[in-house]
Amino acid sequence: MKGDWPIYATIILGAVQIVMTVVCMLIVDRAGRRILLLLGMIGMSVFSFGLAITRVIGEKENLDWLNYLTVVCAVAYIVFFSIGPGAIPWLITSELFESSARGKATSIAVFVNWFSNFIVTVTFPFIEAGIGSYSFIIFGVLLIVFSLFMLFFVPETKGKSIDQVVAMFERKFIFFPKGE
Repeated sequence: MKGDWPIYATIILGAVQIVMTVVCMLIVDRAGRRILLLLGMIGMSVFSFGLAITRVIGEKENLDWLNYLTVVCAVAYIVFFSIGPGAIPWLITSELFESSARGKATSIAVFVNWFSNFIVTVTFPFIEAGIGSYSFIIFGVLLIVFSLFMLFFVPETKGKSIDQVVAMFERKFIFFPKGE
């Protein structure tokens, strides 16, 4: 059974992601999109650092029990991903743009999402080969940067019309031309 734990961990991660995506669907209209995005990103950052710590210590000290704590960190990471960045961007993109631009904006957002996933998938093995388990620190720091971006630039769209969202951008950014 000792060698089978990665298989069970993968099953647990998949099940948790499904359950938490359903939870997100149920709470998104009550909690709001922006708060779920921020909560998700900050939680993912915390547990990225947790993954780095448990893996680094586990490798140096050769403590088998830390494998289970690593799985707990990975599950918590998936929980926060599923209630925030896993689901909300697909919803909020359509709420940020008028119908004339919605198709193009969504296409760009989907491209950026999948291209980013591709970049992470391709570069992670090289990063991990170079710096080992410290690679999760890079992701934790990037998640903090992305959280700050969202804090300052992504508006709450819950219960707002597209005109209200556009007005928020017009007040916040001088480069956003009026009437376009």
